[in-house]
Amino acid sequence: MQVALIALFVTALVTAQLTATKILGFSIPFSLPVTGDTLILPGASLAYALTFLASDCYAELYGRRAAHVLVNIGFAMNLVLLGLVWGTIAAPAATSSVDPAAFATVLGASTNVVLGSLLAYVVSQNWDVFVFHQLRDYTEGRALWLRNVGSTATSQALDTVIFVSAGTTSQPSPRASCSR
Repeated sequence: MQVALIALFVTALVTAQLTATKILGFSIPFSLPVTGDTLILPGASLAYALTFLASDCYAELYGRRAAHVLVNIGFAMNLVLLGLVWGTIAAPAATSSVDPAAFATVLGASTNVVLGSLLAYVVSQNWDVFVFHQLRDYTEGRALWLRNVGSTATSQALDTVIFVSAGTTSQPSPRASCSR
């Protein structure tokens, strides 16, 4: 079970990094203030949500310290992924390869988006483990649902605030991009 949870966590985390740049749009039967009748989500939403489920299960079964190790290993694996992707983008392409510019566009997210993502990840996942165990102590090991919901809800809110703040800082304005 331990290896399966580690594998799920790291796979979901790496998948989230690779799918984050696609924006999904789902038609909904009502209207939202900003997006109208379309629910807009990053492509990484499902994969990233699985990381919180996996880390909560891991924390419940193996403890706080082991869960922090899992989160930090995930962070290191994300750095390995980015190094490999950026190295592949920089390497010369064979003539039979996919278009290098298209490859770079799809896999080479802008640096501040990646850094914002990693900062949000390491803070929110460690917060998730902390809150999960605080709630576990408070409920004396009961109410697993409360630990899962409470830690995940606060962690995802924190993740969103950090990612949006850090990931969009110093992005060029549309006007500056058009004037080049």
